[in-house]
Amino acid sequence: MPHPLHPDAPTEDWIPLVGAAMGLAACLGTGLMALVLLLVRRLVTAAPATGAPDAFAAPGVVLLLGSLAACAAAFAAAWFGLRPIGNTYRQAALASVAGFVTLLAGFLCTPVYHALGPAGLVGIALLAAAGAGLARRSLRRHAAPSVHG
Repeated sequence: MPHPLHPDAPTEDWIPLVGAAMGLAACLGTGLMALVLLLVRRLVTAAPATGAPDAFAAPGVVLLLGSLAACAAAFAAAWFGLRPIGNTYRQAALASVAGFVTLLAGFLCTPVYHALGPAGLVGIALLAAAGAGLARRSLRRHAAPSVHG
């Protein structure tokens, strides 16, 4: 009997795997972004005051490169976590979403820093590490898809 949606429709259920891979990527990116912001704040407070802003000073460079590295790590985590689906287009699309979510997480870390200080960023990083560990365990469990009958 043909598949009710289309003969070429997948018979595997990839939703649990996608959820685990995206959870891992989001937690990894969020934790790294919190650590990058913590490092930037340390550099800003340790640097002497200047009359003119310098775009190539250490805090600016660390913020730019660290943010890109956090996005790339989230992208890579999603890409490799989604490898079992065997569809490059879907892997790239979802991994790109994971990278974008990392930037959003960085924006959301700022009010936490202003409310709780450096401890807030450390707390976010620790919660993200715990979430990444749980998502990694779930990803291992869902590496093989369940097949619909």
